[in-house]
Parts: sequence; structure tokens; C-alpha cells
Amino acid sequence: ICYHKDFSNQLINQSIKQLSRRGKYIIIHLEKGFLIIHLRMEGKFFIQNLHDTQSKHTRASLYFDQYRLDYNDTRKFGRLDYTFDLDAYFKEFMEFFYPEIAQQIDWRAPYETLDNELQSITTDAMIGKTFVDKLVKVKSLQGREEVVLIHIEVQGQKEEEFSKRLFQYYCKLFSKYDQSILTLAVLTDSHQSWHPSNYQKEVFGFSVLTFNFKTHKLLDYQDKKPVLALSSNPFAIVVLVHLIFLETKKDPKARFLMKLRLTRLLYDKGCGRDYVINLLKVIDWALVIPKDLELEYKEQLHELEEENNMC
Repeated sequence: ICYHKDFSNQLINQSIKQLSRRGKYIIIHLEKGFLIIHLRMEGKFFIQNLHDTQSKHTRASLYFDQYRLDYNDTRKFGRLDYTFDLDAYFKEFMEFFYPEIAQQIDWRAPYETLDNELQSITTDAMIGKTFVDKLVKVKSLQGREEVVLIHIEVQGQKEEEFSKRLFQYYCKLFSKYDQSILTLAVLTDSHQSWHPSNYQKEVFGFSVLTFNFKTHKLLDYQDKKPVLALSSNPFAIVVLVHLIFLETKKDPKARFLMKLRLTRLLYDKGCGRDYVINLLKVIDWALVIPKDLELEYKEQLHELEEENNMC
């Protein structure tokens, strides 16, 4: 279970908008953010009356108006975590990864997320193979409404059909909206040389189609870590976390030290409370360390919170 005490506070009075699944993860879509669940070996959910006695194996309880949902796990291998929604950080996302585009967006006008419409174009046959996370409508400084399709490749592996899949999404979205659509991709894979940027088709040697999209590869930031550490943009920390994850896969002690160093960095920056808490969730989710080191990390984190009056 996510250790931070604000885990519970983030869920209070939130409504569930949708349930989905990505691989073995159960994703509960809330009004603000997501509750992400992995049952691991023996995790189970039980619907109980509000005043029923909890089992000794109950690790978390979600209270609703008329019932309670208990999460039981005899071996404590499962994970429940809350993570923030990209909606609240869309401007920072664009400014970090695509600053040249961010400069052309009118941020004074509210932007609109179209996630429900995005889900409507996903067919059953494509479930499990689609990774489009966000569809956002923005207004340009010229006053035009543009639809921005943000595609985040979360599998972390090279896929030959990646460009084709993006093109298929583009076609469906263009047919639905008949507006300009810009497709953006953030790649988290470990293949240094894989940089897809278009989808092309030829017939008898004649080019009949070229679909272009913009990509950002997190591995390209390997030599920019000092700059990332100094940045005030939250996605600089997200990229740092990802790079540390790749570098410390087989060295838990090194991961612990880097996780602690990264956490101290957040506090040293003097960032706001919500900013720190949200990024701590990203760090804790991505940089999993052995139980003994996790206990030491929690002790260090508690000391940092006391020092910075964030308890």
C-alpha cells in the first residue's frame, strides 16, 4: 500500500468515473487522478456492509455511501497507489517536451480533455494493444481550435506496428472531428536507435501516403541529468526517475541511494506541498526497492517531512 499519509486524503469524496485494465493493473479512474491496483499473488477484494468486522488480512478499505470494499492480502504482495492525472499538468507537459508547440497555444483559454471520445474509437480487437492516454482540445494563439493527440508509449519496448497504429488512430479521430490533429509520442523504451516519426505507404513505387508525428525519447536525456535536476518543471523529475529506473534495475542499493537523493532534491527545491506529494508518488511507484531498504527510505522520508513541516 502506498505509504504516504496523503494517500487517504486524496481519495476522500471522489467519485469513480470508470474502471479499466492495463495488463495486470486494475485502474480506477477518479475525478482527479487514478487509483492503480496490482493484486499480485493473493490480493482479493470483498464487498462488505459498512459496519462488518474487518478480516485480519484486510490491508485497505474503501468506504462508499452504502457499503465498504475491503482489500485483503495474506502475503502483502499487492500494491494500491494513487497517481495524479496529466490533465492538471498538461501545460507543464507541453512546455517540457514540446516547448515550440506550447508557445503557440493560448493558455488563457481553457483546454478540454476528450478522453471519453478517445475511448469510443477503441475497438475490442485493439484492446491490450492501444496506449493512447490523452486527447486534448486546445486553442491556438491565432484563435483556431486544434485537437492534440498525446500518445504515451508505456510498454517500454520497440514495436514494428507503432507508426501504423498511430495512423489508424489519426484516421478515426479525423473522421470524428474533421479538425487539425497533432499526434505526439513520448517513448520510454530502451532501444537507443528507435526513433519512429512517420508512417508511409507506397503502391508500385509511388508514394500514396506519408503520416508524420512528433516523438520524444526519454533515453535522449541521459547526458542532460544535471539540467533535469535543476529544472522546476515536474516532468524533468519524471524523466530523471525513469532514467534511474533503467540504470538501477540490477542494483537495489544504488536504486535506494538514488531514490533518496531524488527525494531530497524535491525538498531542497522548496516546492509546494501538492507538487512534492504528487512527484513522490511517481518516484515511489517507479523505483521499487527491497523491503528492508524501503523501511529505511520511509524513515528518511519522515525526517525530511518533519524538517520541512509537511506532516
